[in-house]
Amino acid sequence: MWTHIISYIDAYGILCGCIFISKQNDIIRCLFANIHLLHHSININKNHSQELQKTCKALYDYSEFIARIRQNMEGEKPLPFQNAVNEAMDYAIEHNFLEGYFKEERAKIMNSILTQFDKETYENGIRNEGFDEGKQEKAIEAACKMLADGMSPELVAKYVDLPEEKVKEIISEKAQNKSL
Repeated sequence: MWTHIISYIDAYGILCGCIFISKQNDIIRCLFANIHLLHHSININKNHSQELQKTCKALYDYSEFIARIRQNMEGEKPLPFQNAVNEAMDYAIEHNFLEGYFKEERAKIMNSILTQFDKETYENGIRNEGFDEGKQEKAIEAACKMLADGMSPELVAKYVDLPEEKVKEIISEKAQNKSL
């Protein structure tokens, strides 16, 4: 029988290994279990991960709610943050987002959003999102050139750091454009 002794947790609080010991016939054995986790981030902002949002209404509703707050803060007449959230909350309730959750939990949601908002982090996020979009556009441009030179979709995906599905999507879009 193995007994759990120690768990190793990284700086982010993620379990990355454990040590177990076993004692049988006065022989102590030690086992180190190394755990590797794969982390994949998905951009759930409006106009991103649209296939996922089509299949998950709750995710779509949340994305729309956050987009509404941003729109209120960045429009022609930007609203102060609290007013932007209030208007987005009214909109979410009016459109029955999350099946009425916004209406039922309005005070808790407002409190959570208002206490966790950090303008500097928000502005950095907007900048980073623009940077990521530019990086994606450059990768697509490079992929188009590599494909035009006859490189395989697998190699293109590897060298421009795009999913192979995205490269195949580029190929089919080019084929459609040629047929038009």
